[in-house]
Amino acid sequence: MQQALTGYEEMTRSQAWVRLEGVGILELTGEDRIEWLQGQLTQDVVSNAQGMACLCSATGQLESIIRFSVEEERVLLSAEPPEPMLRRAEEMVIMEDVTIRDLGPALTVQGPDALRPVDAVPSDRSGFGGWDAPVQVLDAPEASAEALDLASLEARIPRTGIDSTAKTLPPELGDKFLDLAVSPAKGCYVGQEVLTRIRTRGRTNRMWVVVKLDSEAEAGAVVSSPSREKAGSVTRCCWSPKSGWIAGAMIRNDAIDEGQLTVDGRSLSMLA
Repeated sequence: MQQALTGYEEMTRSQAWVRLEGVGILELTGEDRIEWLQGQLTQDVVSNAQGMACLCSATGQLESIIRFSVEEERVLLSAEPPEPMLRRAEEMVIMEDVTIRDLGPALTVQGPDALRPVDAVPSDRSGFGGWDAPVQVLDAPEASAEALDLASLEARIPRTGIDSTAKTLPPELGDKFLDLAVSPAKGCYVGQEVLTRIRTRGRTNRMWVVVKLDSEAEAGAVVSSPSREKAGSVTRCCWSPKSGWIAGAMIRNDAIDEGQLTVDGRSLSMLA
């Protein structure tokens, strides 16, 4: 049995902060900032002062997970990763009064008692709530990236570039993610036609899920079902003091329906 990772207990009981890799804080200003952003993201930023959204390609693939906070004179974005949003602004801000500024790499403070830093965006990366902000010194314990990785798996929160690839569609990251990040009523944003067609069809061909294992599995390990030798693959794996070995995995829906899934010959089950 492994010991809990640095800062995990503090994160789950009070607060702790973690340096984030591949996440940046961006600031949008200008008279047209909200209208322009409304045409880019899957979430309704006109009706919601804060939340989560997807930045998608025209063919519906996920490019970045965006957490946003609409303030009086600006919109703050925590972009994972930030490059697609910076590129989108460079290419698609033409006549609009919109300016985007990179405030730098991000840290996150997570936990039920998490205090809001300066220039912060609401961000639940652990299941306990918290904030993303530009890197700074915080009056709170520092947790390891592995502790946040574990907490996010337990809370079924996917990580961009680890649980997703350049070909991932937002609905493939599960109903919880979809409810948070994609507005079913909002129209006119990049990738909307593809996502609407998926919603009309009913479901995707595959789904990211969190599973329970008897022992550790490597990222990339093949998930098999009785009728499919390659039904999916593991995206990441952690030892949880609550549940033992757990893993994120992208698996075909027909194999999930079939049941009796294995990885490297060992049985796995959906995390309750």
